[in-house]
Amino acid sequence: MSPRSKHQGLAKHQGLAKHQRLVRWTRRLSRSRHASWGIALAAMLDTIILPVAVEVVMLPMMLAHRRRTWLFAAAATAGAVAGAVLCYLVGMLLLESVGRYLIDAAGAAAEFETFRAAFDSHGFWVLIVAGLTPLPLSLVALAAGAAGYPVLLAAAAVGLSRGLRYFGLGLLVTAFGPSVLAVLKRPPKAWLVAAAAMAALGVAVYAMAR
Repeated sequence: MSPRSKHQGLAKHQGLAKHQRLVRWTRRLSRSRHASWGIALAAMLDTIILPVAVEVVMLPMMLAHRRRTWLFAAAATAGAVAGAVLCYLVGMLLLESVGRYLIDAAGAAAEFETFRAAFDSHGFWVLIVAGLTPLPLSLVALAAGAAGYPVLLAAAAVGLSRGLRYFGLGLLVTAFGPSVLAVLKRPPKAWLVAAAAMAALGVAVYAMAR
């Protein structure tokens, strides 16, 4: 076996181990009286540092506790807003120390400056897009704080965008139940069409708001 194959095999094994630990943690959390707090914490960490979307934790818990679906969605939204506000405060108050360390550690200095410049004209929409997509929300929130963007507007944008994601997941669980897993496994083309429709709606709303 070549060194490259060994490295790929090790990475795959480590990824599987992390997934299994996440599954076990989710099962324990779903049986806990503090499940909502756990989801809020996971959403906050997802916003700040975790590379795993909190939906991975939320979906099985929503399916296991259908009556608490909307509570879980609200808890995740609150946690995401808390995480974004924390990053915002770092960008506003501790940019040259903690903020720069985080930016340099992520190797995202150019992206940070791009986001910070975007807040002069499109701040709210930059946060909306970051909350809906895989863009690094922590970096965008740092840029918002560094640019002096109003904190209440920043929190509202994150709450709206992440709320759409989490309550949208709750809507799918409510509408389809366990069949939602099959819905989420539909071909990428279907999701591209849905994403294009959401983008068109966002452009239309933006155009009307100008």
